[in-house]
Amino acid sequence: MNSSEVIRCQYCNSNIYQCQRYCDKCGRENKSIDKGTLCTGTINGIHCSNVINPRVKFCSGCGTENSAYVSGSNSEDDLTSSTSLYREEKVNQEEKWEPTNKAYDSDTRVGEDTAHENISDLQDMENDAELNDIYAKLKKEGKMETSTYIGKKLAEAKTMNLKFAVIGRSAVGKSSFINMMLDLQPGNTYYGETGARDTTKNAYAYKHPQNENITFFDMPGFGTMEMTIEKFLSMFGSDLNTFDYFFIFIDTVIMERDVWLVEKIKGYGTPYCFVRSKLDEDIKKGRTKEEIRQKLERSIQANSTVNGSALFLISNEKSYLHTGDFRELFLHITKHLPLVKAESLSFFLPILTPEMIEQKFQALAKRIKYVAFNASFMSGILIHSLDNSFNIRICGKEIEEYYRVFLLDKDMVLHVQGVKHKKFSKNDIKQYVTTFFTNITNVEPVATVHVPTNIMTQSAFTLTGYKAISAGATVYKYARQLLIKTLMEMKEDAHTVYDHYTKLK
Repeated sequence: MNSSEVIRCQYCNSNIYQCQRYCDKCGRENKSIDKGTLCTGTINGIHCSNVINPRVKFCSGCGTENSAYVSGSNSEDDLTSSTSLYREEKVNQEEKWEPTNKAYDSDTRVGEDTAHENISDLQDMENDAELNDIYAKLKKEGKMETSTYIGKKLAEAKTMNLKFAVIGRSAVGKSSFINMMLDLQPGNTYYGETGARDTTKNAYAYKHPQNENITFFDMPGFGTMEMTIEKFLSMFGSDLNTFDYFFIFIDTVIMERDVWLVEKIKGYGTPYCFVRSKLDEDIKKGRTKEEIRQKLERSIQANSTVNGSALFLISNEKSYLHTGDFRELFLHITKHLPLVKAESLSFFLPILTPEMIEQKFQALAKRIKYVAFNASFMSGILIHSLDNSFNIRICGKEIEEYYRVFLLDKDMVLHVQGVKHKKFSKNDIKQYVTTFFTNITNVEPVATVHVPTNIMTQSAFTLTGYKAISAGATVYKYARQLLIKTLMEMKEDAHTVYDHYTKLK
């Protein structure tokens, strides 16, 4: 098979080249990669990672000569039949790489060529409508207000209020479910001891330990002597329309009280689902998942009000990965929440499924332009260099989020082979970011590069406070590159953890 042939990624079905080591969209490794030589070159301190066909003389990603080159073909296709994960622009067919051992000679990169590269980067930035809004705000309101605005955009995930109602009688698994959803462990302030509270009469609020704007309410079952429907309405009726989602816990069949509640929820237009917990206990007793499902589905189908309602059978036994219908349950939740709330929830749900990993990845990827802009903004105005404390702190803090969101800080990761970012402390992250920027600074001294005013765009001129435009553009470019690289690697680490533990099931 020709290495330049386009194939489909086995995971996300997007187009990739046969020789491409990783998929550009999902970041996962191409298992059917065309066998060849791994390029040993680098792009600004980052290993190229191309797999080069033996008939390719020079790597199209970094220009390094292929030591395993086999002559015998003069096809232009062979000269460009390799790709690179982190290369953001394709090599122009009219611009051929020259065979040289000094692909990143700092003397040749300082001056007009680098200036034009940075202007090109800024023009790419200007194609984003949201970044154009930031430029306009910077020009109109100044740097302090703009910095505050960027901070608010990045804080959206932690400031979004989310309220979930978990309704059902005692002993149906509500406390265990809430502890799992909020990653609450014994000793946490809001940890719910099973059976420790009287949920027949009162509702209890449980907040996420890392984001108190996410709250799960353990609400009592009703339709009993102790909690009649009338009493339930009197105590909680005014709050029912304030929830974002309802989990209705059931046992063996759908009851009349469940039908009444669904009718109320539908009137509010609020999404909901039925949940049957403790699946692991049923299986230990000899019952099958399908047997339990069929009985409950017949009960649901028998009533026109609840017919068609989503039903999920779950077990809270396995932390972070879980069994039963958890994958389908999380898809249902995120599908029925507004996008901004679904993204916020994905930041804090301690769950690893392929769908949730992708949701986390997409939500984090949207932040990259703001983080990179923030770094370029500081560097363009305050310190015209890549390896300054502002860049290191800004990018390091975001990478800490990646590490937490993908659950790579959990003890379960320590036992998994093939995880690249394992035991990644704050100091490790700081050193990782520092090394990245220092390596680039050694070959591209940002502080000495300036752009002639006659080729400045107005928004680019504004971006850096009327000076050192090249510094801001270069920092944006490489901060973005670092974040994309790290995000993709940590996403792959999350898949590795999931694959490891699901194989043990």
